[in-house]
Amino acid sequence: MVLKNIKLENIQTEGGKGINTRDDGKISISNSTFNNCHFEDGIFEIDSKGNKGIIYNIKNSNFYNNTSINGSILNIKYYEYNLNDRISFNNSLFENNSATNFGGVVYSNSPNTNQLVFFEDCIFNNNTAGNGNISYSLSQSSEPNFSNIKHLQEMNALSTNPTKVLLDGQYNVSIFSGEKIPDNISCKLYDDYNNVIKFDSDIGNFDINNLVSFQIENVDEYNVELFGQTKSYCWEDKCPFPPIKVVGNPGIRTIRLNIKTFGKFYIFK
Repeated sequence: MVLKNIKLENIQTEGGKGINTRDDGKISISNSTFNNCHFEDGIFEIDSKGNKGIIYNIKNSNFYNNTSINGSILNIKYYEYNLNDRISFNNSLFENNSATNFGGVVYSNSPNTNQLVFFEDCIFNNNTAGNGNISYSLSQSSEPNFSNIKHLQEMNALSTNPTKVLLDGQYNVSIFSGEKIPDNISCKLYDDYNNVIKFDSDIGNFDINNLVSFQIENVDEYNVELFGQTKSYCWEDKCPFPPIKVVGNPGIRTIRLNIKTFGKFYIFK
């Protein structure tokens, strides 16, 4: 499929797909504009369970005001490495594009995206997302190739799936047996770039399936017992500990946080 000098505007779909190909399909787009379009899975969706032989060449094109849930321009749901596959964006402009969840321009959950996607001499202006204003990837090592990646990193425009959990401060708590732990203890999730992961904060869009939930667990059953609510969830940008009552023998004791559900994120350890 070859597209030249086209203008695609004001296309709004719910659950619909944008542009994709069947096996061994090739797409060439040049000198074109995509403006104010909404495709739930992005303008270009890649799912190599149904697509084999992926060659997309987009050059000298503009992408304005496009929206999606993940990756308004490119959404890679699944990709198995193939030596001859390549998706390239050259000398193109991405401006005011946004995603509700992840990747204002590009989203990927594949560990092989770094061998597939290339952005060369592209300009990015005011693209936004809940996490990853330009790109959201499974990990830093698997993210797309950007010719100006250092600049994008300095803009804090790249993000990945969470990779670690850290306490939100230094806590050395001293309590008596039978007391509750302080109510200001919390932790945060971070990605490969040490960005703080943001969670849902709008109760109007609440979905229990999107919650990251956790449980505070005892690691010393002989000396400590926990009472009360031990389960909780992450909200906004932190995971606050529930008000647990601790009963135990004197000494330095340890409890741990164990993530139970990962919501919209992929499982990490």
